[in-house]
Amino acid sequence: MKHEETNPIYNGDPEDFVWVGFGSGKGSNLEQCTKKVSEPSLIYCNSPRAELLRSTALENINKVVMDSYVYCGSFKKAQNDPELLEQYKKRSLEFDEMIVDALHNWENIIEKPIDLIVLGGYMKFVGRPILDAYNDKIINVHPSPLDVLEMGNRKYVGDNAIELVVHDRLVRTLSSVIMVDEGVDHGEILIQGPSLEVPYSLREGKERNMDEAIKKFQNKQKMISDWEAITTALEYIRDGRISIGTNKNFMNEWRTIYLDGEPLPYEGLRLQK
Repeated sequence: MKHEETNPIYNGDPEDFVWVGFGSGKGSNLEQCTKKVSEPSLIYCNSPRAELLRSTALENINKVVMDSYVYCGSFKKAQNDPELLEQYKKRSLEFDEMIVDALHNWENIIEKPIDLIVLGGYMKFVGRPILDAYNDKIINVHPSPLDVLEMGNRKYVGDNAIELVVHDRLVRTLSSVIMVDEGVDHGEILIQGPSLEVPYSLREGKERNMDEAIKKFQNKQKMISDWEAITTALEYIRDGRISIGTNKNFMNEWRTIYLDGEPLPYEGLRLQK
């Protein structure tokens, strides 16, 4: 690989590092980041009904709550209706601009920039206003091996990634922490968590209640792979260890991630148990 310029995601003092968590549900990923690395400066939540708002581990963290469902409507209801979908996209763009305003307001209050946004179970697409305001400053953990490609595209993306893994009878799977860009689960892979075995009965479709069995497995994967991957990524970024190259070296689509100045392969850093 030719020498290229690299840009650290964060290059300040670890004690000055400011991160913000985005969440929509239980907030367990954000809880783990808080316990194992450091407290977020702020938590943004797009649902007043989210369990994370009642989390004792997060109760002392400042929060901004803005109801995306009330403002934007339902994507599921809109996706098959062109007129409703256009309205939803317009509203979502406005909503993301409101989020950016709220984040900038918080930066003014604390008199520091936000160095990283961690999506911890954030169930809304991150739009261009946020991506532009915090370019290469947003990470997410996705419950599948995103290095697996099919026809040049990532195979296990979207909300049903675990169902796809089970359907394909993968023996082992893992979670991937990625940079967030405008694509669906598309950004560069930073770190992959420890792998775990998909139970034989699950991948062979022999469970009495497959939906319940998949949900149970997903919770196990979260504890074994999600948490280790996202907390390690947050720690390494805080400590200035992760940088991003400027060239798209992998399939002319993804940039190289560097750890301690050394290039990582396409799949990023793979953690072991």
